Amino acid sequence: MNRVNSESNLATLDVFGPVFDKEILESIENNQYAKYNGVLSPDDSSIYTELSKYDVLLFPTYYEGEGYPGAIVDAFFSGLPVIASDWKYNGEIITSGIDGYIFESKNVSSLENTLKKLCLNRDQIFKMKNNALRTSEKFSFENAEKIMNDVTFL
Repeated sequence: MNRVNSESNLATLDVFGPVFDKEILESIENNQYAKYNGVLSPDDSSIYTELSKYDVLLFPTYYEGEGYPGAIVDAFFSGLPVIASDWKYNGEIITSGIDGYIFESKNVSSLENTLKKLCLNRDQIFKMKNNALRTSEKFSFENAEKIMNDVTFL
């Protein structure tokens, strides 16, 4: 976050989820632009209220066991565009430049440039938030039910 804010102090990072590495937690706590907020339960509907308070969801994963990430879908339901690494299925869920951005996995400069671009273009964030909500419709219960009915009654 220090490098992203080198030209402007527009970005902060709120981290959610389990942190298993003590050094990472200390790094977050010692950064003036970052804050650790604990774990949000995907089973609690207040997750959407909490996520909707933010501008974007940052998802820089390169976890080998990552499947189809529900965090991205939760973000879309919350009206959040997702900035994600080009890892596994992220590029199939996110339309880069529309409801988020895909950056090169494990490339800090690529992530940094994407974040700087967004920090300086609030209008783009607003458009992407609206697009994220539209994208979330693909994952609605009604749409899933329709797909299941179509498959069941072939």
